[in-house]
Amino acid sequence: MTTVQISVISHQQLACVLRCKDGNMNDMEHILGSNTHWAKDFVTPLQTILIGLPKTSPHRINSFAQRIENICKLNADFANCINSCGDQNIGRILLKGQISWTSICDAYHYNTGDFLSFIIPCWSRYGNDVVTLCATQTTALQHAASSLVDSGIQMVNEHLDDLCKSVTTHDKCYVRQSNKFCGTRMHEFLTNLSRRTFRTVTERCLLYAYCIASMI
Repeated sequence: MTTVQISVISHQQLACVLRCKDGNMNDMEHILGSNTHWAKDFVTPLQTILIGLPKTSPHRINSFAQRIENICKLNADFANCINSCGDQNIGRILLKGQISWTSICDAYHYNTGDFLSFIIPCWSRYGNDVVTLCATQTTALQHAASSLVDSGIQMVNEHLDDLCKSVTTHDKCYVRQSNKFCGTRMHEFLTNLSRRTFRTVTERCLLYAYCIASMI
């Protein structure tokens, strides 16, 4: 069970955190477009990077890599901005949402698991196929994550159970299809990313629900 400690946030801290959040969202929209939803960005980040990239462009791989580089810079700036606000509640919730991106950015910067030489080229080439084949499972997962947040603390157990089932179904599809198109290295990368993402989704949603409940 996640232990949550709630402390009072000042108006100045809240304004600072919201300014960081809004700035980050605007910058992300500039890179990815305005049609993304927080659940998609948070739960399926690799899928998000593909949005709007021409499927037949000869520069698709370079464009994909450039997006990752731009997003990683934005997320580093966002973390620095949040940490400068001095808040331990809302800021912590928002930073929880960066774990998936942090994993991707670490792999990008350190070429973990041949990320630069294999993961990026293969996902940029076949990622849309995986996304299409797992669209039903992805939609269900994003809906489950949104429902857990929107339901509040009263229904948390019921919606957490739905989230667990959705994650399992989604991951089985993604791992199976990515393995078919890209092999073991992509399989292992997505499996590790999924484990971190699910843990973070759960913690962030619970933190959010507790914080909202404490304000009622």
